[in-house]
Amino acid sequence: MNKVSWPLGAGVLAATMLSVPAAQAGDTAHWSTVATGVTNIARPGLIRTGTDLDVFWSSGGVGTASLWRRQFSQKGAAGPTTSIASGWSTLASDPVPLSTGIATAGLRGNVGQSDYWPGNSFLMTTSGTIAGTLSSAQNAYGSGGQDAALASGMPIYTFTQTLGKVLLHTGTAAGTDLTLVDGGCCTYDPAVKVHSDGTGWVSWYSNSGSPAESGWVVRQVSGLPGSPALGATIQAPGALTGGSSVQPLQRTALAMQADGTSWLAYPVGFPTPKKVRVWQVGTGTYRDIKKVGTANQVSISAGADGRLWVAWQDGQSHKVNIVRSNKSLTQFSSPNASKAPGGASIYSTAIQAGAGTRADVVINTGNELQHRQFLPKLTGSGKVTKVTNNGTIKLKVFVKDAGDPVGKAKVSIQGAGTKKTSAKGIAAFKFKSAKKKAKVVVHKSGYESTTFKVKLKK
Repeated sequence: MNKVSWPLGAGVLAATMLSVPAAQAGDTAHWSTVATGVTNIARPGLIRTGTDLDVFWSSGGVGTASLWRRQFSQKGAAGPTTSIASGWSTLASDPVPLSTGIATAGLRGNVGQSDYWPGNSFLMTTSGTIAGTLSSAQNAYGSGGQDAALASGMPIYTFTQTLGKVLLHTGTAAGTDLTLVDGGCCTYDPAVKVHSDGTGWVSWYSNSGSPAESGWVVRQVSGLPGSPALGATIQAPGALTGGSSVQPLQRTALAMQADGTSWLAYPVGFPTPKKVRVWQVGTGTYRDIKKVGTANQVSISAGADGRLWVAWQDGQSHKVNIVRSNKSLTQFSSPNASKAPGGASIYSTAIQAGAGTRADVVINTGNELQHRQFLPKLTGSGKVTKVTNNGTIKLKVFVKDAGDPVGKAKVSIQGAGTKKTSAKGIAAFKFKSAKKKAKVVVHKSGYESTTFKVKLKK
């Protein structure tokens, strides 16, 4: 199957002048505009700075390519926009923020000019100064995707080259790029995560002619940063359906927990994905999220509490869907879905786990970046346990978060009042009603409310 290559150069698509909205308050019910005037290939980079969220993105055409930053508070309030760099010939559309700077790639000026930069990837400070080279390749700015992580404070950078190469570079000197794969055309959208013990995983998407190297692929790298050693190349389970798959069109969704356990999230099914699979990388363990619509543009984030957050867009409904796992990582919550502003198409999603039960999501809607915070959605069900001769109905309502019982949730039924769930997540009602169904509304602070109906016959 032929796939579409999305080049990184910010000047590939014509861009309008960037418009920066004024600072505004955020919440978990509405989208707020991060920036306008971007292209539909802009892939914002997110990083948690304390409890705040920093969003980085590039915009502009040839000669006007720029890099920007905007911060959002713990509760989603937007701060001012900061210009980091401007006037570049091209800048990669998917900058990668690290605690030590921004990893990206670009081309600037001409040979002999004082501001000339040949096209290597580089580490840039938030003041716009180049702090080091991240590749020996001078065509890194034209890569099919990039990502970076830190190992002992040293950047580990991955990117792709034409004809199926995925490369890895250690440190900030030109040095040598380590080849992870050099197969058939083509490879896209690599991601990298590294644990404090120097062991990491690199993931990418491939439409290589070799079935064993197609779809979502990973490779382990140990001994980082100084003595990298490569493990076997592994194809993700369910990566192909009938020999084909749906290209992610954004960075492959790779997350690493504090203990080094890594997870890859991706749509399964072709031509229409039937589920989003969350695979424990390098093992036979995975969890499937079902009823996902036409899922694509999947992103994932590991929270400080060990839970996983997964986001995807449904191309039919133009909705972003968010789920969160339980602590044991065996189940996910019901999707918390939200339409993009104005029902716009969604070209990318990026999710970052936040404090408590919040996660930040940034989407690209074509020429805008939009931000919103999400809460996990509760799951509710009800069961009539008895109907007496005089018409009294005994009903139990069960409230769960990703399969785990939720205590102290407020459960309301019209005509039956409001009660709180027990530690086992159960609220018991006794009431009379002539209706065939009862509408149940469940609330709890820190969660998205849920509404459902229960049949009032046993």
